[in-house]
Amino acid sequence: MTTKRSVYLLWKVLGRQRRIQFIGLLLLSLVSAIAEVANLGALFPVLKLLANPQKSIESLGFIPVPFSQLSQQQLLLSLGACFLSVVVFSTIVRVLTIQIQLRLGALIAADLGDQVFTAVLNKPFNWHLENNSSRVQIGRAHV
Repeated sequence: MTTKRSVYLLWKVLGRQRRIQFIGLLLLSLVSAIAEVANLGALFPVLKLLANPQKSIESLGFIPVPFSQLSQQQLLLSLGACFLSVVVFSTIVRVLTIQIQLRLGALIAADLGDQVFTAVLNKPFNWHLENNSSRVQIGRAHV
């Protein structure tokens, strides 16, 4: 079975609430990816500033008004603080994304287990006499 087909079948089985949570997770993953790119994008200018502060400050070109009044050391500290805030934000978003992924995965697994259990309980009595419960457990473990 292809991945597309598996995802499609899983999507059909999911309830409305889990679908909304899954879409929310996708959006959070997109924000996380953008934060990671910003993190990497902010790294190179900071490294350039640390390597050669005077030349790098001149190459920044337009400096916003609040920063133009600062000395070179204060400007380096301000840009370092900006970089640090980007790193902290990126890390918080990454941790939140991982936590929500794990939680949603566990909730989906519990929902699937409930559906399997309900389907087995609703089978006729004869089916239970003819089939061993270990078959259901093995089938559920492979899902």
